[in-house]
Amino acid sequence: MYSQKSVVFVKNKILLIAFLLLSLSCDEEKLEKTCPVPTGEICYLPQDVPNEEIEGWELAIEFFPVIKNQYDELKKISGILANTFRAALIATKSYDDSTAIKEKFENDYFIRFYGDNSAIRDFAKRLLINRHTKAAIKLNKILRFMGNSLDPDVIKNKLFEEFPNTRKGQYSNKEISEIDKLVYAININSFLTRDLVELLEKMHGIKVNIKTGLLSDSFSFTLNGKIYDSISSSDLLILCRNEIQKWKLSI
Repeated sequence: MYSQKSVVFVKNKILLIAFLLLSLSCDEEKLEKTCPVPTGEICYLPQDVPNEEIEGWELAIEFFPVIKNQYDELKKISGILANTFRAALIATKSYDDSTAIKEKFENDYFIRFYGDNSAIRDFAKRLLINRHTKAAIKLNKILRFMGNSLDPDVIKNKLFEEFPNTRKGQYSNKEISEIDKLVYAININSFLTRDLVELLEKMHGIKVNIKTGLLSDSFSFTLNGKIYDSISSSDLLILCRNEIQKWKLSI
């Protein structure tokens, strides 16, 4: 026989799945109106939390302060996720196992909405954490209609084109600083060919293969699903300048 604690946990798990299915079945306009930002508390959940539940949660935080941080982290992604996590902890009293529960709920959420590709799930998480809600909704829509038929880089760059302000959110402050330095050098024509290579590699996480020739070098790589085979340094510069224009649109 299952313990009461296990039964309650399973019920909360089912509740989470039900909320996810409900959200996913809603059209884009309804989802935006109901969840204007990822941290919205009104996302298909009762707005009024029982006083006893609030009291229990605040008491639990006194003994397990980490659960407040975990709740806040999930809240940046989804109000549904955060509130279900809190409800599960209160119902099961499994506060000492909060990290595993958080990771399980979070992983289930991203797999349900954004599929099995870990790169896409990480991309979606960064979008939500940085409050790019419309871009995250569009990403979910692309995946629902296109499945795994598209390369992740193609999907990312499609979203970067439609939502330019999402681009820089994919990089750390250090990476942004390094890319900005390369962009500046190229803009004032004070650069070496290896700076062009480094720019593309840092921007897109790709590997540029360099073939040294007697008179000039050639460059081969795959970018946004397109294969560039043995292009010249002048063509590489043109490509980099196009990428710089996209970078400037990022906020």
